[in-house]
Amino acid sequence: MKNKSNFDIEWKNIRVEVKLDTHSFRDLRSTVLDLASWLADHPENRALIVLSDSRITDKRLQYERLRAERAIRPDIMSRLTISLFTRGRYIGLPKDMEDDFVVLLNNRLSNKSLKYKHRDSYYDILQILLNHWLLGKGPVTRTDLGDMAGCSYPTVAAALRRLGPYLSKKHYRRVELKQFPREEWGRMLAVSDHFRETTRFVIRSNDVLPIENYISRLVKMRIDDLAIGGVLGAKHYYHDLDITGAPRLDLSLHRFGKKTDLGFISKLDPALQPIENTLQPPSVVVHVVFRKKSFFTPRLEGLYWADQVECLMDLYEAHMDQQANDFLLALESERIGKE
Repeated sequence: MKNKSNFDIEWKNIRVEVKLDTHSFRDLRSTVLDLASWLADHPENRALIVLSDSRITDKRLQYERLRAERAIRPDIMSRLTISLFTRGRYIGLPKDMEDDFVVLLNNRLSNKSLKYKHRDSYYDILQILLNHWLLGKGPVTRTDLGDMAGCSYPTVAAALRRLGPYLSKKHYRRVELKQFPREEWGRMLAVSDHFRETTRFVIRSNDVLPIENYISRLVKMRIDDLAIGGVLGAKHYYHDLDITGAPRLDLSLHRFGKKTDLGFISKLDPALQPIENTLQPPSVVVHVVFRKKSFFTPRLEGLYWADQVECLMDLYEAHMDQQANDFLLALESERIGKE
């Protein structure tokens, strides 16, 4: 049950909850039900949910509200508002919100975004440790971890404390994973869309080009720091992977310290359009790698191969669980062979 101190903003009789990068309808529905329960106990209050940088559209948001109205009392829903913050503007804010509230909301969004970005480094550090473990590179110092992730020493220390049960500590303050951290891996997969800023594209016509054609075009476009992952990347590292053809093209884009620009997709194929429904099979998927060291490897024909961890995440994300499990077992076996 939510209490007063859990809210991001308290302004007059309005309680505000800010949700960053929330793309899941399940998360949104959970938040709506939580606030509706709180409003039932506080009839004098109103509540506002602000979705920032969400791929949930205003149209779909209206549908979700209609859906909620069928399950929640009208007197409660009349006091609950859901607003979008996208491209620097608010959609759906109550009309009686004053300028000083908008300033307060802007500041809160800015501060929360900074904390969210800082928190993301945990998964960067986990991926670095996984790459070192799977490749049998041995232990790494805390300083090197910070350099590869592009984050501060305190951030590294906090991540290592969280990973404590999985770590083996060596001389000279070096650490490495003792085993594959399956519980933390599961948590990382659950939020991978958020910290990798995954964007899915689909062709809404029947003129779907073969993936090989897309790759040839990308090579000619000479895009910096772009790697091939997913099925193709996994088969590069594990030739016996039991998949015939790639159902989609997974790309990893390295963007440490740079602005993410997906404009190359429209040049690749103008028919490719972004989709929000994660259940709809995409044609092309782009994941952004924000850490300082990408771990990409050059590809002879041009572009790069995404690292093994990125490829493994792509397979699980595409619901190819059996193939992903086979790939993981192969990586673990190869690592054991290097010991």
